[in-house]
Amino acid sequence: MPSPAQAEAPNPPVAEFNADLCAGSTDDDPRNVQGEAAVPDLTRVFGSRLDDFNSGLVVPLYDTFGANELDGYPAVCGVRHVEGVGAVSEWMFCTDYFSHVCSGVNENGELVDIDGNPIPGVEAKPNNPKLSSDQEKLISWLISNGHDYEGTGYFNFNGVSTAVQDSGSYERAALQVLVWCISDPVPGSASGTEGERAQTCADNMGPEEQSNLLAQIPEEATITLQFDAQQDALEVGDTAEFELTTNLYNQPIRVSPTGIAGTLEVVAGDATYDPASGILMVTGSDPSSAATIRLAFTGESAGTVSLSATAQPASPAHIAWNQSPGIAADGVPCQVFATFSSTVDRTVTSSAQATFIEDAAESEANADAEGSDSAATAEGTADGADSDSAATANADADGTADASDSGVNSNGGNNDADASSNTGSGTEVKAGAESLANTGGNWSALIFFGALLLLAGAVTGVISRRANVRS
Repeated sequence: MPSPAQAEAPNPPVAEFNADLCAGSTDDDPRNVQGEAAVPDLTRVFGSRLDDFNSGLVVPLYDTFGANELDGYPAVCGVRHVEGVGAVSEWMFCTDYFSHVCSGVNENGELVDIDGNPIPGVEAKPNNPKLSSDQEKLISWLISNGHDYEGTGYFNFNGVSTAVQDSGSYERAALQVLVWCISDPVPGSASGTEGERAQTCADNMGPEEQSNLLAQIPEEATITLQFDAQQDALEVGDTAEFELTTNLYNQPIRVSPTGIAGTLEVVAGDATYDPASGILMVTGSDPSSAATIRLAFTGESAGTVSLSATAQPASPAHIAWNQSPGIAADGVPCQVFATFSSTVDRTVTSSAQATFIEDAAESEANADAEGSDSAATAEGTADGADSDSAATANADADGTADASDSGVNSNGGNNDADASSNTGSGTEVKAGAESLANTGGNWSALIFFGALLLLAGAVTGVISRRANVRS
């Protein structure tokens, strides 16, 4: 299986497209090349570029300044296809100081050498054979993390103080110099520009600093995150403690709480956490021994918080190597590019969860309030039903024929919920029936009039119940 930092052939092949820009900024806009240009938009993947991309090769797009030069200045932005991700644009760093860069492109999308002659595309290599394991580790660490920088003479680069890939053109050029400090150290008796490079390397990446960095790079990085299950049930406002164990030192670990709002902080261990960026930095110097950091999350609402810790540790396993086999007329080959993968399949990650519930006193108060509402509603319903029953009983006791005796339900139907008509309505039914009987009215009139009064009582009862529910 190819390395995720390595290109893969898309299936099915893709049509022409514009690649994303690489991280950071460039002095020139590669999407809008000024003046007469072989390729006005250097992010365009077309012609021979597209053929290379669909064949599973990395396609160089532009140099660190955003330009298309026959002798471009590295790092070089390249695009490759990654299965399950798509087109990925990342910076490629030169690991052969005295070889040609080979990043130019002509109007046909062909890669060209320093003389402008078309050359084969950039092919995958297992490694740069001249580099040792320690050199590979250091290059991986530098590309991933960057470094402080102080340049001398030509390598001053407008006085930049950091060497990183995701900032401006000169910061990226400074990082390229530090990579050369590892891959192509300057001989002891150098002068001129090489003397300035030697001084820059001595000031930033001397033997002591290289040893210090090597001591921080584990053979296999590990991160374990777990919730302290010994804690009692957590209420809103309480603090959940998580334990993070890792051998990844002085490299960014992204810690992200999701689910509910709250605050996260370090409460034990040698580490710092920046809530704005979500970056945790653990201090240490011996990756053969893991450190334990305790993190505390204070929940601001009820629910579950999910805490994840993710890192892309510096490791040779994260580096892919690529080179065009082209050789210029002067006999000098193209250099070998090193690309650090930022795709998710090379991450180290762990996660844990904690759940917060509402304050117990508040929950009890809410339950009491709901119970009171239910009791009030039930009482109102029962009172209405009792009143109707009493009214019917009174009518029967007086020897007067009521609605039930005539085949009509005294509640206007068989719906028990309508049994809440009040006592006054029942009395009116009784009085109305007696009045009609005494004046000799027929039974049809009695039934009709009684039904109307019962219906009015039922409506009054429904309104009364709704009032109870809202109160």
